[in-house]
Amino acid sequence: MNFIQARVQFPAGAPYDIVDEASYILENKARELQKELEAEYPDVELFKDLLVMADGNGSMAFAFLVFQNIEEVNFDVEKYAARWREIMPVIPDAREISFDFSTAGGTGEAINLMLKSPNSDALDQMALDVKQVYAEYAGLYSITDTADTARTEAVLSIMPSAENMSLTLTDLARQVRQAFYGQEVQRIARGKDTVKVMVRLPQEDRRSFDKLDEMRIRTGAGGEVPFEAVAEVDYQRAYTSIRRTDRQRTLTVKANVNKDVANTAEIVKDIQEKYVDQWKAKYPDVEISFEGDQKNQQEFASSLASGFGFALIAIYILLAVAFNSYSQPFIILTALPFAYMGAVLGHLFLGMNFSLYSIMGIVAAAGVVVNDNLVLLDYINRLRKEGKNALESVEIAAEERFRPIFLTSFTTFIGLAPMMLETSLQAQFLIPTVVSLAFGVLFSTIATLFLVPIVYLYFHDFRKNIVGLFKGRSPDQITAE
Repeated sequence: MNFIQARVQFPAGAPYDIVDEASYILENKARELQKELEAEYPDVELFKDLLVMADGNGSMAFAFLVFQNIEEVNFDVEKYAARWREIMPVIPDAREISFDFSTAGGTGEAINLMLKSPNSDALDQMALDVKQVYAEYAGLYSITDTADTARTEAVLSIMPSAENMSLTLTDLARQVRQAFYGQEVQRIARGKDTVKVMVRLPQEDRRSFDKLDEMRIRTGAGGEVPFEAVAEVDYQRAYTSIRRTDRQRTLTVKANVNKDVANTAEIVKDIQEKYVDQWKAKYPDVEISFEGDQKNQQEFASSLASGFGFALIAIYILLAVAFNSYSQPFIILTALPFAYMGAVLGHLFLGMNFSLYSIMGIVAAAGVVVNDNLVLLDYINRLRKEGKNALESVEIAAEERFRPIFLTSFTTFIGLAPMMLETSLQAQFLIPTVVSLAFGVLFSTIATLFLVPIVYLYFHDFRKNIVGLFKGRSPDQITAE
């Protein structure tokens, strides 16, 4: 699915009229964007559908713009999400206006900083500080938080004089609820449906708390007294919903990232280095953690690192058993760092950012690198068993195994080249993996053909010297052997 989602969020309790008006604005601007697309791509039908909704209960207006055939023209969904955001007018009553996009390669990146604390005042103040820091970075937009806008709440309290009238706070609350919400007095069957009959104040009297001063409260004896004679009302600000994690109130400060302008990982790292310690010192009661994409990436990287470490141990054990040696598996594994170097150089050469998918390519390249080294070292051991010395075995093996090792690596690189040059959106998230694999294999071939023989000779001379010293031979005797 390839779409752009536009959302206009209003304060809780906003009139439906302004929410509905926002939905009309979203639709009109989406139609303008559609005309631009038709003018820019006259031969391809990119526009598929437009869905617009106004949610009065949630005080939110939605619009979904769905595309099709985007592979034919290398259509950039993120670019037009930014364009839709650019042509939107200012909506004064809106609390948040956000534009999110999705393609076959994933969704738009975002920075999510979760704040958790039992102190709501510190939480709200720190959220303001975080949003100010976000605003300093180029490429961050739609900066907002998950706190619901506070609404006015009437807090009722009963006077001591009301007790003489057999009136309790429960009685007071029930009568106020009946006046504003209503009391069901009858149900009427109408066909298959049932109609509730509610008794309450007229709609114009229920729009404001000012009607409370005119209410009359029924006492336990059946009489009526003015509201202000038995009760007091205090108007306070209250949130419509509160989010909690581990029994503490939580609030997430979010911002979308324009990947053409900024790098998410670099911004997160910069915030951690410059501001996190300051925030912890200023707000000791607030816990700070990066959530969303950042948390998922950290968990994925940790899992990938542990899995890769286990794989290396398994490879070492298998090679140690196959070669009946503890040192030769290390010789084979010496080329692995060159796979990483090749992946980095490949990203620099193609002007790409390093990502988690790039690391997956390095892990894949490790298997091919081990295979090439295995072929070379096995042939060296075979020549040694035939009676040739170490230097002669290395020279023959490097010469005779050059062609199969080089062709294996080069054909792997050539086979992956079409994927690296692919421009369709569906292939974009795979390209970093392919680049790491292709350049890692190609660059590590150099290490296989030149470094591994050198390391083999070094290990051979080192082992010969150690054994000779334990047998009491002089250095000249060891060198002469």
